[in-house]
Amino acid sequence: MPSTEDQVLYARLLTAIGEGGVVERTADGVVIDAFEDRSLMQLMHLRVTPATFGPLLRSTAGRSASAFPDVEPLEAAWRLFLVHLDEAIQTAAPGETELVPTPDGVGAFRPDLTRLPSTREQEEQWVDQQRYDRLIQHFADRGQAEVHLEAQTLVLREVDGKALPQPVRIRLPFGVLSDRFRRAAHPDGAVVELIAELQAAIDAGGTDLELRADGSVGVRER
Repeated sequence: MPSTEDQVLYARLLTAIGEGGVVERTADGVVIDAFEDRSLMQLMHLRVTPATFGPLLRSTAGRSASAFPDVEPLEAAWRLFLVHLDEAIQTAAPGETELVPTPDGVGAFRPDLTRLPSTREQEEQWVDQQRYDRLIQHFADRGQAEVHLEAQTLVLREVDGKALPQPVRIRLPFGVLSDRFRRAAHPDGAVVELIAELQAAIDAGGTDLELRADGSVGVRER
């Protein structure tokens, strides 16, 4: 039996989907034709229930906090779930109607829980995302780090247990990162090289950095 908190969280989710967006309730979720008052191109089945949604948010709260550091971890997990849900809806191919929580967020699958064969570009983007996540996780493991998703910016406040004199902002456009990784002779090694370049810029006193269009690290101009 879902707890009162789980019922409240699920009701909040249905509100976020939008009035009239829920077409049908199923044993393992809801069928929706809209999200946040935007009509969908196809009916989609969101596979979360009052009994599963609350535990899902609580299990991801710890690692969601860096994405929304200004709110409590459970609220951060809620916001990040909506981001992932929106991404899954927008990137779902025709026939990928099942919205299912995954270790990385939310995935869109066909009814048999398989995906349409990926294109080469989609596979490369997935690999680029893994490298991007490695870069972010490196700094998160070393201290207090915040990821501002919409601004594509990493903010560091502490490194190796020492608070920085002032926060270091690093703008990391995903497209520029992808280009740099793909141009490298050894793309995985390029992650390590970029980490070293960013650390050198921080050690030199840089506090407002960016990955430039040519892939180099520099100080942002105001």
